[in-house]
Amino acid sequence: MALFREHISLGAVIGIVGVVLLYFYALVVDPLMLVLLFIVTCIASFLPDLDSDSGTPFYFVYGAFSLACGGAVLYYLLAHPQGNMYLLIGAPIAVILFVWFIIGTLFKHITHHRGMMHSIPTMLIAGLAVFIAARYLEQGDHLSLMFALAATVGFASHLILDEIHSENLMDGNPFHHKHSLGTAVKLFSNSVITNLFTYLVLAALLYVAVF
Repeated sequence: MALFREHISLGAVIGIVGVVLLYFYALVVDPLMLVLLFIVTCIASFLPDLDSDSGTPFYFVYGAFSLACGGAVLYYLLAHPQGNMYLLIGAPIAVILFVWFIIGTLFKHITHHRGMMHSIPTMLIAGLAVFIAARYLEQGDHLSLMFALAATVGFASHLILDEIHSENLMDGNPFHHKHSLGTAVKLFSNSVITNLFTYLVLAALLYVAVF
């Protein structure tokens, strides 16, 4: 398994290359959107480690995820002024606390490391969720698709890097693999219930995104 800092570094490099290409080909020219796309790519690059129950990876990843959820709510409220300062301040804080304490605790109890969080369907779920969120925040289909691609590419970089580290290349035999080979990039886990739930979520998000 790759080190946490390796995932962050790779995600940052991919994010920089991505925003440069988007700007060069005039696909996205708004500086704020380019910065947000870079941030989404970086967050997605270590998102699979949400199933790490303790230590720096979990707190860093879930902290960033909680702040991102709060930031999305704040962005929506700023775009749709309610004239209520208490709501503007309280709602993002409430969302951050809810995601951190309620969803985070629940997530730790129902997941285990290298489970379905490290899988292709979950990568697609991440991309679709970001697409739907961006479209809900009225970013338009084009920009929403850019955000979805950023999340998907960032997520994929984590899976691929973990899979590369499953190959033991230090003994001169490139085909001598570790027991973790195949656990980072997979379509199913050993749990039928988890598989069913994952694909139901994927199907639901796909339906919402298309229709």
